[in-house]
Amino acid sequence: MNAKEAIKDLFEQYSADVYRYARLMLGDESDARDVVQEVFFRAYCSWSGYRKESQPKTWLMTITRNCVFTLYRKKKQESDFLRSYHPLHTSHPSVSPETAAILEDALSQLKDSYRQVMILRQIEGLSVKESAQVLGWSESKVKMTDKRAMQKLRDILGFDSEEVTKKREPRQTQS
Repeated sequence: MNAKEAIKDLFEQYSADVYRYARLMLGDESDARDVVQEVFFRAYCSWSGYRKESQPKTWLMTITRNCVFTLYRKKKQESDFLRSYHPLHTSHPSVSPETAAILEDALSQLKDSYRQVMILRQIEGLSVKESAQVLGWSESKVKMTDKRAMQKLRDILGFDSEEVTKKREPRQTQS
């Protein structure tokens, strides 16, 4: 398969994932669309160097992350950019718009490392290993950051860990 066909297939398969990650990181639809174009342009240009040591989605998410930070540097707003967040409009049928807005607001309150891990692991569904590759971190750092981010998200949403555990445990009847 030549580069043009391969990138076309990857675009059809992963462009929505790339867009979602860029949109959540950038908070701007237009910038996210620009990043999607840049990601697939870079992928096309570097196709001959792609060694297939990682999954295509992991490779594309790594390129996406690099494009996002390149955009940050170009705008000279990296710190403000990572702190700013505009909700992503979700159309997932199992999530009400109210719930999505609450979760997106809580996600925006996380520090950037927590937000990145949450997006990659919980929203994009990448494995620990894939997330570590995208972020350039060790797998243990990804696991620990994911755990801490989840706890912080629970705190922001007002869920007590014990309360959540109690709700999950089946009720025992007294005899």
